[in-house]
Amino acid sequence: MSRLVVKPYKLLQVLVKYYNFQSVRQKGSHIFVTNFEHSTVIPMH
Repeated sequence: MSRLVVKPYKLLQVLVKYYNFQSVRQKGSHIFVTNFEHSTVIPMH
């Protein structure tokens, strides 16, 4: 099984803007983003 690749938070922030995701809410160090078709959570650790 391949290892999960960890990307820096700043890179993920640029990628979600590129794919038209918007921040919905934040709980602690996790940001919930959606593009109203898909949604995901981005950890800011």
